[in-house]
Parts: sequence; structure tokens; C-alpha cells
Amino acid sequence: MIVHWGRNLLRAAVLKVLQCLYLVETQPRNIASVTLILRDFDGVAYSHSANDADKEIHISTRHIQGYEARAQHEILGILTREMVHCFQYNAKGTCPGGFLEGIADFVRLRACLNAPYWNTSLPSNSENWDAGYERTAFFLVWVEQQFDGIGGGVDRALNEGVRNTTYDNGRVWRDVTGQSVEHWWLAYKRPF
Repeated sequence: MIVHWGRNLLRAAVLKVLQCLYLVETQPRNIASVTLILRDFDGVAYSHSANDADKEIHISTRHIQGYEARAQHEILGILTREMVHCFQYNAKGTCPGGFLEGIADFVRLRACLNAPYWNTSLPSNSENWDAGYERTAFFLVWVEQQFDGIGGGVDRALNEGVRNTTYDNGRVWRDVTGQSVEHWWLAYKRPF
């Protein structure tokens, strides 16, 4: 029963990630396996790639115990965000970590799998758009709401923008939105 439940959660996470990051014709075909490992450790979760085809997602059983009342929601949210790391492009290893983590949490947000421990406070003047995690995810949601000309979503367009190139902040954002990321970040923080 648990194996069947786990397979269904993995399948749901993969489908959400592929839907958010790719068109059917651009979905990567190189991922051969994703292994889910549940074990006791500090933290929440992490993903690991043994190579381009074989991925691992490690989830902390200690973390899940803290969310027993909503364990399935939390596990699916974690799986979804970590699955992003298994499938997302990373500009040949040159993407800033905050960018990658922000896209992962953005996909989790789009899947309606918000975490109760996320910081939803307004960004401070000293924070940057690529602080990562939920801070960057909320910013990306706002950008998507402001700019609807990209058709498939800002997450898909940004992911495609770092596919076969090294990371260039100015180029990626201008190609996707027509403006610099600094333009969007200043506009995002303006009401605050």
C-alpha cells in the first residue's frame, strides 16, 4: 500500500513539474530514474544527481513528523519542489542557487502546495530577487501576473532561457520579459 501511495505521489510531482517547465515537445527524455529516500536527518529535503539520468530525492522523516496532520500535502509539496531540481535546466551549472531554488518553490506554489513555514512577509530593502526559495517564488508569481505575453508561464520561459547557455542575468530576463530583472524587482518592491 505504501509503495503504491509513494508511486502516485512521485507521478503527481513529475507531471506538475513537466507541465510547469516544459511543453510536451521540449520535455527532457534523459531522466531514467528518480529514487525517493526517506530517512532521519536535519533539514527538510534535498535532491542529488548521480549522473544526468539517475536522480535521488531525500526527504527527512524528522521534518515530516512535525507536519503529521498534513503529511501528504507536505510530502507532495517537497516532492514537487525537489522534482524540479531533477528536471530543470541550470545553464550548464552556472545558474545562481537562488534562481534555481526560487523556480522550484514557484512550481510548488503553482501546484497549490504552499508550505506553512514559508516567510510571507514583505521583502526588505536589502533583499535581492534571487534570495531563493519562497522569496524568489513570490516575486516570480508577481512577475507572471504583470507580464502575460509569454504564454506558458514565466517559470517555463526562464527554464528554457537557461537551457543551452551559461547564465547571464540581463540576457535571460530581457529575452523572457523585455525588461531587466532589476526593473521587475524595483517595481515589485515599490508598493512595500
